[in-house]
Amino acid sequence: MGRHPKYKSDEERAEARRVTKRAYYARNVDRERELSRKRWNSKRAKSARSQVKEACAAPVLVATERLLGASLTPHSRTAWAKLIDALNDDLATWRRSRSPADEDEYNALICELISCRNQEDSTAQRLLARIARKKELLSSLCGVARAADNMLLDLHPGTSTVMR
Repeated sequence: MGRHPKYKSDEERAEARRVTKRAYYARNVDRERELSRKRWNSKRAKSARSQVKEACAAPVLVATERLLGASLTPHSRTAWAKLIDALNDDLATWRRSRSPADEDEYNALICELISCRNQEDSTAQRLLARIARKKELLSSLCGVARAADNMLLDLHPGTSTVMR
């Protein structure tokens, strides 16, 4: 003969389990708070470390930053010819990948992205990271070029400011 059931119904068993859980948490409230606090602090520390790592990342516009400094803001004493050369040097980093030309690289990226099955695929993540770096480079480059263009317009009003 088997063991006699401790509870007469499933509801009674579920209620007894709830009571037991509540009693455990009531007895160990300080311990549970401390564990929760440790988890929360751990998550905060990880995000703080990632922000510091992000802030210490390598500069995107190396040649331009060497000329203008960390602010990347041109001013009236900026050597414009050197700035154009620095921007062109930084733009040349666009082509430092597998392909000799932008169109070839674009086509290769499209083919690789099409071959990826889903967004969680490691190939897709790697390609999206490459695209993000290119986008960051070009947006930074564009921002410096616009600031330089505005500075030239302020220095020489009424003239064309297209950088040559």
